[in-house]
Amino acid sequence: MGIPRGFLLSCYLKYPNVPSITGGDFNARIASNREALIKSKWWVDPGAQTYDLVYIPTRISKDVKVNKAGVMLYQMALRLNLIILNGRCPPDIPGEFTHLGLKSNSVLDYVLVSRDLFLNVTSFKIDNAQFSDHLPLTTKLCVDWHLLVRSHPIPVIVEPSTKIKGIRWSPALAHRYMDFIREKFLGDQPDGRNTKYPLTVIPAPTWEQFLRKYFSVAEAPATRWRPSNPLPVWHNTDPAEILELIAELKTGKAPGPDLVPVEAIKLHSAWWAGILAKTFDAINATGLIPGTWKEAIIIPIYKKGSPGDPGNYRNISLLSSIGKIYARFLLARLMKWSAEADLIGHEQAGFRLNRSTTDQAIILYHLARKYSTPRRGQLCAAFIDLKAAFDSIPRQLLWDKLACWGIDRRLLWLISQLHAGSVARVRISPAGDLTNPVPVNKGVRQGCILAPLLFNLFISDMRNPLIDSQKFIHTPRIADYRCPLLLYADDAVLLSYSRVGLRRALKIFASYCHSNHLSINHTKSKVLIFSRSRKLYSWKLEGTKIEQVHKFKYLGIYFQYNLGWKEHVEYLQNKTKALSHSLLRFFYSEGALFIPAALKVYSIKVMATMAYAAPLWAAFANLSPLESLQSQFLRRLLKLPTCVSNAAIRLEMKIPSVELVLWRRVLIYWISLWHKLPNHYLIQCMWRDDFTNLWSGKIHAKLLSYEISPTELLKLDLNAAKRCINQRLDDVELYQNFLAGGGACSPLNLGITPIYRAPSYLTSLIAASHRYAFIRARFNVFPTNVLRHRFTKGQVPSMCACEMKTSESLHHVMFICPMYSLARASILNSIIQPMADKPVDLQLAWVLQDVDPYITLQVAKFLTAVLSYKRRNGMLTDY
Repeated sequence: MGIPRGFLLSCYLKYPNVPSITGGDFNARIASNREALIKSKWWVDPGAQTYDLVYIPTRISKDVKVNKAGVMLYQMALRLNLIILNGRCPPDIPGEFTHLGLKSNSVLDYVLVSRDLFLNVTSFKIDNAQFSDHLPLTTKLCVDWHLLVRSHPIPVIVEPSTKIKGIRWSPALAHRYMDFIREKFLGDQPDGRNTKYPLTVIPAPTWEQFLRKYFSVAEAPATRWRPSNPLPVWHNTDPAEILELIAELKTGKAPGPDLVPVEAIKLHSAWWAGILAKTFDAINATGLIPGTWKEAIIIPIYKKGSPGDPGNYRNISLLSSIGKIYARFLLARLMKWSAEADLIGHEQAGFRLNRSTTDQAIILYHLARKYSTPRRGQLCAAFIDLKAAFDSIPRQLLWDKLACWGIDRRLLWLISQLHAGSVARVRISPAGDLTNPVPVNKGVRQGCILAPLLFNLFISDMRNPLIDSQKFIHTPRIADYRCPLLLYADDAVLLSYSRVGLRRALKIFASYCHSNHLSINHTKSKVLIFSRSRKLYSWKLEGTKIEQVHKFKYLGIYFQYNLGWKEHVEYLQNKTKALSHSLLRFFYSEGALFIPAALKVYSIKVMATMAYAAPLWAAFANLSPLESLQSQFLRRLLKLPTCVSNAAIRLEMKIPSVELVLWRRVLIYWISLWHKLPNHYLIQCMWRDDFTNLWSGKIHAKLLSYEISPTELLKLDLNAAKRCINQRLDDVELYQNFLAGGGACSPLNLGITPIYRAPSYLTSLIAASHRYAFIRARFNVFPTNVLRHRFTKGQVPSMCACEMKTSESLHHVMFICPMYSLARASILNSIIQPMADKPVDLQLAWVLQDVDPYITLQVAKFLTAVLSYKRRNGMLTDY
């Protein structure tokens, strides 16, 4: 409010009698009555000034909150004799919200007019056109403009510009000016963020050519299904169903071509439900779908490689929000039919309820362990990579398959209508410039919620030729089920317990891909033989050689030929180390050295990366390298020396060990598998297979080590079992931390009682210097000669530099040393005097206990002053 307020004051002082209209986003909240403003802490009594409040209609507002900017705006309006139109003029008498937030709505935008112009206002309203999170404000005035100009002439305050002729603008000239501005004005500005993702620099024709190459067929056949018989009749759409679909929409997403954000729909969901129910009925009857529902705006996100190559971008499609609701409407009917038809096989786990990548990886591990355990046993696996599978399937073939399988013909007709005539445009600049629309007549729609299920249905017959030839291709068995392949969306794994069988399976799979217009990426497709032997063989697929490897990354997990986990743990080490270093760089540059935020990001990002698919590999792997990485990160974050034990850090910061996090994942996943057996056939087969898996044995042994009976655990319901596991693991971790975390350099050694939550000084101490000084004292590693004496193994004396000739311990620094008497008298004396008669150890533990934010702050200030004194006098040595 500072700049607008000063500007308006100067304008009104210069032109006091000129009628005026002022409007904009003031970021001000002024409630609905003057009493609320007067009661606020920001209200300034005008004193002897009196304001003319007569003849001003009472203002009404849905926003009942007040902020500082609101008080300033209101007092400025009184001083300048302005009237706020919000909530005073019809039809905005309720005082509608002008800003739609993620958590709440508010009134932040206002229009103010001078008092003599208020009578000319005929209407004021908040428009329901959501181009952004701020809604447009519209006001109408009835003014005799010519009379107003004669009575209040306004001087020209801006001289007319001289027109310059002969300017020729071109992209080349624009780039020259951009380079000039960057060099002259922006060159000296530091860029701490070190932007890694360049803006799109690819011209529109290149993008259009790229889209036509991969998403469009020049002479594509008709991609909409035409029914030959009358379609079945659908009942009218229930608005309650639309309400449920609206509730499922996720907020915080960018709007599509219709520029309607999800938040605007959810704000008045009941109104939208009635309108959309009638709209959907009309579409269901006629098949006429609005063009904006078929349009996609592609946002390219740079990945790696040359920024000038469109193939080096990940494309994010923005679709119409209302079109998404209709797609969900069709999806509900498609899912119901798909479940009844039971077309998608047990091998497919992608985009299915109660399925995960970990499930698929564990089934593969079980089969590999089962068939490679016997002497000379082996499991041959071919990991097949399909080129742009989602974007390349022929739509007409998809419609034909669905029609052949007996889908509701009206549903098929509407789905094909939604895909027919779809176009895509690429946003090529931050200003929102778009390419020309390019027809998309191949593949499922990017970003559409129907796409995953349609793709799963398209390849649901992939297993049929393999199942028909299961004896011929030597299909492995899990319990009584023959499993020739595993699928996770378009990630396919062909399985056979012999090399001959796998070669035959590859031929069958290649034939299926050819007939269904799917392309195989031979470079990325690999063969891995799980066995004790490292012998390599020659493999061909469609006449092209494919490589046999000893390790392969499948669904983010490195599988080795001998079923070891060394490669995967090393991969996690490198990835975790890179993420931790990136987080620390941000923490020390733009992160304001705020430890709680860094710990939260570490838990969400770094630890989640480390724990991915942990139920499979954590039971077998050596976790100590990952534990060391976490300890190194915490030490660098807290600036603690190696003499502080890992257990002491975890106990203080309430950070679980890597072993606890990973084993918690393993045990909870294991018990969850038991409870979802009825809904996952392959897991059922694995559970009752005659081969005893080593994975289950490891879990049983771990449960017994925690004194948990596996049999009794399986009798509990899922939530009770999870609580039992969590409680027991937390208790064991806490006990171990108490045992190992009580060394010389720990809060326990000082007599500080640990609490069962994160320490409050991490947030109450705002200055980073105060936090780090207090942390060092809490861990008994505050820079003293006693500490240096301990580190140098007696080579440095422990005596203090003061005249008292005594050891410079933390207690001596805090309460006795005369070198810090001035700082102690001004900061600490009022705190430590009540404790003067207490034992020395109790005094130190009390001031460092962090029970009172004021005491903690004063102690931190004193410790910071001590460090400053030591630094000025050359007494501070890094440890």
